[in-house]
Amino acid sequence: MKIKAKLLALAVGAAIAGPALALGPTETPDYILYGGGGAEQNNLFETVARSLLNNVDTYTERSDGSAGAVLRYVFGTLKVAAGSVPAGAKVLIAYRSQGGVFANGVGPVARGQNLPYYSITGATLVGTRYYINTATATVTPNAPDFGLANTEVQLYSGPNLPAGSTALTPAEIANINREPLYQVVNGIAVTSNLYAVKKNFSTAEIGSILAGSLTDWSQLNDDAGNPLAEGPIILADRNAGSGAKAVANQRFLFNPGSSGLGGAVAPANSFGDTGDPVNYSTYTVKTLQSAGLVPTELNAIQAKGQRGIGILGREYLPGSLTYRFIAIDGANAGSDTFDKVPVVNGAYDYFSTASFQSRNKVVNGKRYQQAGTSWGALTAALLAKLKDPAITTTVPGTLLDPTVVSPGDFGGAYDAFITRGTRFGNTTAPLQLQF
Repeated sequence: MKIKAKLLALAVGAAIAGPALALGPTETPDYILYGGGGAEQNNLFETVARSLLNNVDTYTERSDGSAGAVLRYVFGTLKVAAGSVPAGAKVLIAYRSQGGVFANGVGPVARGQNLPYYSITGATLVGTRYYINTATATVTPNAPDFGLANTEVQLYSGPNLPAGSTALTPAEIANINREPLYQVVNGIAVTSNLYAVKKNFSTAEIGSILAGSLTDWSQLNDDAGNPLAEGPIILADRNAGSGAKAVANQRFLFNPGSSGLGGAVAPANSFGDTGDPVNYSTYTVKTLQSAGLVPTELNAIQAKGQRGIGILGREYLPGSLTYRFIAIDGANAGSDTFDKVPVVNGAYDYFSTASFQSRNKVVNGKRYQQAGTSWGALTAALLAKLKDPAITTTVPGTLLDPTVVSPGDFGGAYDAFITRGTRFGNTTAPLQLQF
């Protein structure tokens, strides 16, 4: 009996330990799938990647072990065979998002360009995640096999291109398969001290802030119709190439949609940042390279006693941080939680259809989603999970597009998650109600 009790105690201890049952960085992956895209897809990517695997480890570039804003690596054993890849195979899916969608999930996929991916060897366990020190980790350049974008690839033009980049040509667009996925719901977040007096902003007010036309909060009225107290506007902006920035540029500045008529308005950070990005003592525009950095920035702004506003995907719920999501023209999808009803009904229209990109031919010598190959099978398996409502609807800020999932599909179990409106994969088009 004592032996049995000892064995039972060892088994319970192993189960509680958790990470000991996973693979760890000393294991060599049998297969590696490379991906890239926007930080607004970080949580959804990790959720979907986890659904493919058992014995899962996750990796981050943050030394405190918190979820990565730049790197989300998921490593585990394949649950179900995918083509020639057997169940139980050790699969690493490496996803990077720093620099925005175009620089990770659009341009490099279509052009077969390498991105820096880091070896997991030497990563250290911090809490529940492994920390990859990108300053010392071995870099293995690879072109991403797939890309996740907040919107369609054609929107990456004009102000939505990183400096020195060019938009994809029709021939380059022909290099990729493009699949619409789900709705990515976006938001405008403000520090809690501002939210206390102004919970609703008009499209014109947000557009003027994003264009840099307004520089002091006293130029706006609070919700009671009185001028706000004086104080510099602090804008936590996103970089060109970011999917969230691309959708915000179109939604509030009509750029690049109106550029053909010469009426496009340039974003405030088009010519660089301005102001005091440390103490926020004056009007400040600060560009952030990842969505995961925006909540921290808003927290820092309020800590300095200032009022800030920023572009942020709705998957980033405030929790204990000092920011809230505002209503736009009277409609809100929740200030600190995600309320899908106004989005589903079309009252809150600040959302876009995400897309999945994969190469359909050899480009620059890089592999593509080829039938019969291990990477082709794994890419297809990942795409199938990205289109599974049972997985995607568990992530806040994600709903279903009626052009992808129709009412009655899946037995109607997810009808309440299907938005009534869609732009048919064209973010410059008006929202059109379908049912």
